[in-house]
Amino acid sequence: MRFTPFAFITPTPPPIVIEYLVVGGGGSGGAANTNDASAFDRAGGGGAGGFKSGSLALTSSISYVVSVGTGAPRLSALNSSGTNGNGSSFGPISVSGGGGGGYAAAGSAGGSGGGGGITTGQSAQAGGAGTTGEGFAGAAAYAAGPCPGASCVLRPGPGGGAASTGSATATVWLEGQPKQWVDGLYYARGGYCDGMDASLTSSVKGDGGTGRINSVAGTEAGGGGGGVTGHGIVKVRYSSSVELFTGGTTEISGGYVWHTFGTGSFTFASI
Repeated sequence: MRFTPFAFITPTPPPIVIEYLVVGGGGSGGAANTNDASAFDRAGGGGAGGFKSGSLALTSSISYVVSVGTGAPRLSALNSSGTNGNGSSFGPISVSGGGGGGYAAAGSAGGSGGGGGITTGQSAQAGGAGTTGEGFAGAAAYAAGPCPGASCVLRPGPGGGAASTGSATATVWLEGQPKQWVDGLYYARGGYCDGMDASLTSSVKGDGGTGRINSVAGTEAGGGGGGVTGHGIVKVRYSSSVELFTGGTTEISGGYVWHTFGTGSFTFASI
């Protein structure tokens, strides 16, 4: 009797669906000279860090490098435009840092763009562009005339956010708004400017910096992007009662395992 050989097939485990959030570091706002009484009118707000969220089905052992961008540092010199924040990434998913706010210049492009400043000649400058799929543009500055002149109304541009552009008009002066993730929190709000009211919506990471008057160069100049909330963040969750992956700070809550990555780089690897 002949026996037909056969192979044992090891079943492929089902994919693990993860949900991710990737937010870049916020850009810093422009910094103006406090000796100039109208200086705050010239500094645009920093743009929020780029924001991406979605889901991935992981079907095999995988190792992702996770890099979390820091917010742009506070400026070390007055009368300066803000600088861009640093980007963040989770494996193949990456976002840009927020654009810096302009001082007497246009805002810089970024994940969300920085707001435009106003020149000494009272000329309003453009806001920086946002990156498609990550955020929105910073606001152009507003100048209503006759300009230049004592009756000229000046408003620097707030930074763009993950959910909307910044706005500086005769009737609206508002930073770009943050976006909510599945954890119920908001992320990546645009930086505002001295003289305007901050949004009532709380944002926790990726914020742009405030364009403002500052008295101490290096410690207060070009605020926000380099502050605690200006740093980026990477978060991952998946449905499970036990940890299926390692990396970051973990928490099991509400039927999900949550991994949160702060500043720096980490490896996210299946076990």
